[in-house]
Amino acid sequence: MQVITEQGLAALTYRNVAAQAQVSLGTVTYYFNTMEELVSTAQNRLTDTITKTYMNAMLQASNKAEAQQTLAKLLSNNNCNDSDASTIPVEIYNYSRLPGETHPAQPWLVKIQQTLERHFDEESSDLSIIIAGLTLHNRLGNSTFSKSEILELIKRNS
Repeated sequence: MQVITEQGLAALTYRNVAAQAQVSLGTVTYYFNTMEELVSTAQNRLTDTITKTYMNAMLQASNKAEAQQTLAKLLSNNNCNDSDASTIPVEIYNYSRLPGETHPAQPWLVKIQQTLERHFDEESSDLSIIIAGLTLHNRLGNSTFSKSEILELIKRNS
């Protein structure tokens, strides 16, 4: 994932991964037969990490208001302050997929929506759109939203 964070998905090659991991090129190609497998593995690791972070934080919330506060904090921290947390989803999201296959970002969006459903009923699909949109906006845009702006957006949509 470090190659993706530092150089972008376009720089993800067997050679770059081997150099970053300080292993032989043959070792990388032994474990990953295709670049799609490599990207899928990175996506799965990212999905697991982000989902655990969201789930652990959201499980601490005892009501909807606390869940709104928690979600605003997560979004403001992950999207504004942590380059890795915002770079990798954007790079994976932009990954061109083969026709007929699930987009690599889909498992992440499904898991985040399932996490949100604990506190937000029908609204969880709107909030997952906000999460995805803020991730892209804050990474690609010239400005970011503050925690209070994110909280207001969450409140209006839940």
